[in-house]
Amino acid sequence: MDSFVASVAGVVDKVRGTPLERKVKEATTNEPWGCTGEVKNDISQATYNYQQYKEVMGMLWKRMDMPPKNWRGVFKALSLLEFLLKAGSQRVAEEARERIHRIRALENFTYDDPKDGSDKGSGVRTKAEQMVKLLRSERSLRKMREGYKKNKSKFSSVSSEKGYGGSGAKYGGYGGPGGGGKWGD
Repeated sequence: MDSFVASVAGVVDKVRGTPLERKVKEATTNEPWGCTGEVKNDISQATYNYQQYKEVMGMLWKRMDMPPKNWRGVFKALSLLEFLLKAGSQRVAEEARERIHRIRALENFTYDDPKDGSDKGSGVRTKAEQMVKLLRSERSLRKMREGYKKNKSKFSSVSSEKGYGGSGAKYGGYGGPGGGGKWGD
């Protein structure tokens, strides 16, 4: 009976929320596989829009607070944050710095698999430590963002005129890639 209730709750959770919140949920599921680059790119582009930014980050912080048994989802939430730090709005880094205490709390994350006793929390702890270190170094963060932009433009085969890789201006708010925002993102 418990597994039935859990499966129904999982289905309800997948359809609840805005389309963008559902994308963040898709990117941070507890399933043993990751999400597509397209989903991550859609989420990162949404951070350049004021309203969508709030949806993305609100859901991302909720996903980081999932119970330890959902350790994969917590790890994926940290990984998505890392991607947003390099591909999303500069505001992502500012908010992550404001909430660094929440990431630091994950440095002590623990979950031992009840089946075999293995430590499933080590990946979360390691990723949290990396994120804290990155957020404390403006230089490392800037270098990571610049490297991502170079690689993105190098491997981009579709021009910005067709709607890909354009400025964040088309998303409204927070500048954008090449949009000449306050932070040069």
